Amino acid sequence: MKKAAVRHDLNKLKINYPLDFEGINVNCVKLYLDMTNPDEVLKIIKSNRAKFIIIIREILQGFYNNALYKKEGGNVTAMRFSGHPNSRIYCLEISGKGGEKKIVIMAKGIIHKNVQANDKKIIDSIKAINDSTYVYFEKYEDYEKYKKGI
Repeated sequence: MKKAAVRHDLNKLKINYPLDFEGINVNCVKLYLDMTNPDEVLKIIKSNRAKFIIIIREILQGFYNNALYKKEGGNVTAMRFSGHPNSRIYCLEISGKGGEKKIVIMAKGIIHKNVQANDKKIIDSIKAINDSTYVYFEKYEDYEKYKKGI
């Protein structure tokens, strides 16, 4: 079964934080939020706004800084929010082919990651994310219509 993902408008970040995104093309990546359980991801973003902006800058520039945004296996990456609590947003990253934009889907949030290495539960989550397929929505309103069957 396909999951639903709604696009996060990176142009809004550039408007709200112009100095942080000066000289960076925010249109080279499409960032989506998995709508299966978005609350954990959104809670992490809201409580770590400054670090989230830094991580998005890394993604837009094509960097993998293991302290911020790390490849976990297959097509899964992790936005890393170290500190208290030690949180992660696991993402499915799909490379753009033939001029298409790279897609990053924020798939699962873990608010309190208690172990240094990935435990069985996290490894199982990474495998499930890697095997996920999505229906993409450019706007939340389109997703709502889809849910209602309109």
